[in-house]
Formats: sequence, C-alpha cells, structure tokens
Amino acid sequence: KDRDTQATQCLELKKLLEGEDPEVMLRRMKEDHLEGLPSKRSEILETTMSKVQADAYSKVLAEIRDSSSEPGSMLKALQALRSISLHPYAALDTDIDDDYISHSARLKATIGILDSIYKQGEKALVFLESLDLQQLLVPYLQKRYHLSSPPMIINGKVSGQKRQERVGIFQNKNNKTFDVMILSPKAGGVGLTLTAANHVIHLSRWWNPAVEDQCTDRVFRIGQNKDVTVYYPLAVHPDSNTSSFDKNLHYLLEKKRRLSRDVLTPPSGTDQDLTDLFGKTVGRDTDFGKTDISFDQIDILEPVAFERFILGELSRCGYEGRMTPRTGDHGADGIALAPKGSGKNNLIIQCKHTQGTLPCKEDAVIEIINSLEYYQDLPKPFKAVVVTNAHGFTKKAKEIAGNKSVMLIDRYSLLEWLKQSMVGKSN
Repeated sequence: KDRDTQATQCLELKKLLEGEDPEVMLRRMKEDHLEGLPSKRSEILETTMSKVQADAYSKVLAEIRDSSSEPGSMLKALQALRSISLHPYAALDTDIDDDYISHSARLKATIGILDSIYKQGEKALVFLESLDLQQLLVPYLQKRYHLSSPPMIINGKVSGQKRQERVGIFQNKNNKTFDVMILSPKAGGVGLTLTAANHVIHLSRWWNPAVEDQCTDRVFRIGQNKDVTVYYPLAVHPDSNTSSFDKNLHYLLEKKRRLSRDVLTPPSGTDQDLTDLFGKTVGRDTDFGKTDISFDQIDILEPVAFERFILGELSRCGYEGRMTPRTGDHGADGIALAPKGSGKNNLIIQCKHTQGTLPCKEDAVIEIINSLEYYQDLPKPFKAVVVTNAHGFTKKAKEIAGNKSVMLIDRYSLLEWLKQSMVGKSN
C-alpha cells in the first residue's frame, strides 16, 4: 500500500498502543491531515467548439432528438457526444498538426495549458483514454516543445516493469526542465509516484470521479514540494441554448465527488446518472429508464428495486438521490440532498416494501431512528423518512414516529409527497 495509507494506519495503531480509542468514523482528506503537502487548486477551462466540432455535435444531437427510444440507444448517443466533444474527426493515420488541434476545443485548451507550463519549466501529466490519440500526440508534443526524446506513455499495453522504468526516467529528469507524460486513467491512476510533475490535465473524463482523484494523486502525495494545479478542459457548444455534454458531465462528476466527501457514499456510476446526463444534454425529457408510478407494478418489485425507484423519483424532483451501501447502511436505505437555497430538507430514507394489504410495522421507524446518529454529519436541516408501499402504518409505528419527528409516507400519500418534493415548491 502507498505511504499515505500506511501513515493513516500507523496513526490509528499508535492510538491503540497508547490506550486511546480509535475514532469510529474517519473523514481524512490528505490536504487537512498530512503535514507538508502543498496546496492544490483546480481550473475549469471552458473553450468554445470550433465550427467543425459544433456542426458535428449539432448533427448528432438532432439525430438523437428525432430518433425513437430503442434499447441501448441512450448509451450509444452519449458515447457519440462524448467522442465528438473530444474531437470531431477520427484519429488520423499520419501525424497531427496545428490544424487538427484547432478543430478540438479540449485539445486547443490543453495545448494552451502546456504552453504555459513549458514557459515555467515545470512538468505535467495528461490523462487521456484514447490510445490512438495518445500515439498521435507524442510526435506533435516533442516537436512543439523541442524535447530531446518523445514524451512517454503509460497505458494498458505497457508492462509493469516498463511502467516503473518510465516513472524513474520522468522522476529523475532536471526539475527545472519541461516534460510531459501521457497516461490512461485506469492504467496510470494507481500505484505510481510522479511527484516530479505538479500539473495534471484531465483531457478526457472518466465516469467515476474516484478514478480521476486517483489520477491526480499521482502527483499530489508525500514527496510533492510544489503547488499542484488540476485542469479540466471542457468543450462548450457556441449555441447558448444547447447544454454541452462536457459541462453536464462535469456537473455530474462534481456532484458525486461532493456527495462522496460530505456524506461518505460511494461515487460509482449508476443507471440514473446516465439517464440524468442524457436528459440534460439532449434538452428534453426522455423515456429512457423513466418509470411511471403504477402501484400494480410497484407492488411486484423486489425490495432493492423499490429503493431504487424511490431514490430515482427524488432525483427527478431535483434532489441528489443516492443509495447507501448494501452492507453497513446503519438503518438507512438512501440519502437525498436538496439543492442549496431550495429551502428543502435533506432526507435520510428507509424504504419498506411489503406484500399484501397489511400496514407497515414499527421496525422500519426504529431502523431509521437508529441511523440518525451515524448520519449526523449530513448537512442540516435533514429529515428522517420512512417510505412504503404498504396500506398505512400501525398505531405503534405512528406513535414512535411522532415522538421522533419521523415522516411516514405510505402508498396513499406517496404521490402527493413526491409532488411536494419538487424543487421550487414548498415542503
């Protein structure tokens, strides 16, 4: 394990040996807890697409809006928009030039960043998923920055031994000399120490923000003695009425990153994330993954599917709805964060799916009450809620809920509750 993890474990072991109780819950951000680390800042660079790129993007967008909701078409559409947002043309068989760069807003922004880093005599990492574009950039960057040797690449095709050799070469070069390394997010995101660089450019984005953070941590770790800058170049369509894919993806990743830090929920991607991203980018409501509220269908759901349904509906109401881990949820099935300034409560939710016509018992209420202490760091104000498809709640459940201010939502109040949960309406 890397030294950062070892340092944290050693600290906890020291507490145990000295008779101290270890903390039950730790939220350790290395910026706050590891002494000697420099500062880290992020720069979002929104760059307008070239006419060629904007036309290609608009064409795909028009095709999507005119197409039917065939299975798999949402994912294909997102991949097409993602690809064009990187570059409107497929990778060339020959070396790329300034003209090729100029057609991509993200590449143009990246070269501008590297030009500035070159003048400072510092080093950079560029994270890029496309293997073809990785290869094309090598001779272009070597020529543009007069490098004595080609920039090195680390991707899935490079063996572990070769990776370490390249890391050693990169780390041992003159600290005042410009250099750049190109890495695949998955292959170069873990296990490497590249503190010779203090600039990180995420040229292509990964669906999971945890992967991006792991990439950034190649330079932001023990041994780094310079301030670190992380760049996110975004391609923006010139039509102000069009929601650009890059901006919506960035918004989604930042939401997940913030939720992971504030509420300790896993930042992994979900089907709902893709549905939300598609709807915002295309600019219209979509039937992809959308569920009409029908109790005939709800009643035959499995319990986990019912939880997903409730969190999905709250997401469509404007909340940041996320399920808690399958194990160790401490009595809460989901969390829904209201947008700041909306006047809405954040929600801690217990979902109870039942069969038949019996009312929901007090067990679910007790579970959500027990979870409150564990989730006390949830931004205030928050409300504990039990949602069920059952035909009401027992007298005991209502009594306990009333004493602890727990909101009870059964099948008869579900529709009205979701209506009132829409952001912009009163609680």
